[in-house]
Amino acid sequence: MLGRQLATLERELQECEARLHTRDAHLRASLGGLRDALRHAAADVLVVGAGLLLGAGVGRAWWRRSRRRVRREEHAEPASRRRTSTADLLQSWAPLILPVISPLLDRRVARMLALVGLPVVVPALQPLPTVEALDLERYAGRWYEIARLPTRYERKCARDVTADYAADGNGGLLVRNRCVQEDGHLREAVGRARLPDARLPGELEVSFAPPPLQWLPPAWGDYWVLFVDDAYTVSLVGAPDRKTLWVLSRTPTLGASELEALKALAERHGFDTSRLRLTPQSASAA
Repeated sequence: MLGRQLATLERELQECEARLHTRDAHLRASLGGLRDALRHAAADVLVVGAGLLLGAGVGRAWWRRSRRRVRREEHAEPASRRRTSTADLLQSWAPLILPVISPLLDRRVARMLALVGLPVVVPALQPLPTVEALDLERYAGRWYEIARLPTRYERKCARDVTADYAADGNGGLLVRNRCVQEDGHLREAVGRARLPDARLPGELEVSFAPPPLQWLPPAWGDYWVLFVDDAYTVSLVGAPDRKTLWVLSRTPTLGASELEALKALAERHGFDTSRLRLTPQSASAA
C-alpha cells in the first residue's frame, strides 16, 4: 500500500517537473522573442533617428544658405526692390514642397522636425537688421550679461553671467561662458563663434557642441549683433526668431538710461522686452 502511494507521488512529481520544464521553455522562447523585438525596435529607432538628423541637417543648412542669400540681396539691392522678409522665399517654395511631404508626416513627426530645426512652418517675421561692421578683435574680451530673455540653456544661471571671447586665428572667436548657479556652483560652457558670410559681419553663429559634431548644421545657433557702440563697451545680441536676446556690457553694471535705450531698440526690432530678466552681478564677477 505504501509502495503504491510512493509510486503515485513520484509519478506526480515527475509530471510537475515536466510541466515546469515546458513552461520554462515557453518562457525562454517568449523572452527570446521579446529580446529580438526590442533589438529590431532599437534598430528602427536608430535608423529613424539618423534619418531625422540627416533631414534636419540638410533642411537647416538649406534654410541658413537661403536666408543668407536673401540678406545679401537686401543689403545689395535698392530699398524699393528689397524683399520684405526671408519668409517670402520659403513661402514661394511651399506650394511645391508641402503637397509632397504632407502625406508623409503626421503631427508628431512634424513637431519633431520643427524641434530639430527643419523649417516645416515658416513664421512671418520681418528681417532683423544687424551691425554693418564688426571688428572681432575689438569685440573680443570679457562681456557681462546685464539682462536676457529666459532661455532653456541658461535656466540654472542665477548670477554673475559672463562671456569671454578670444580670436581663434581662423577669423572666428573662442567662447567661454560662465555663470553661478543657485547652489553656488560655477557653471561653464566652452565653444566657438564663426562668421558664415563676411558680407554680413554681424550675423555670427555659435556652437557649444564637441568639435567632432560641429560639422552638423543643428549644432550652430544664431548670434546676431544688433548693436555695438563705437567704443565697444555695450552690445545688444539676439536671434532672428526673437526668442533670445542679451544686453551685454564691459562693466558689471549699466546705467538705467543706457539700458532703457537698448530695450527700446530691441522693441523696435520686434522683441518682447516685457520678459527681459535682469542679471545680478556681484563684485566677485569683475
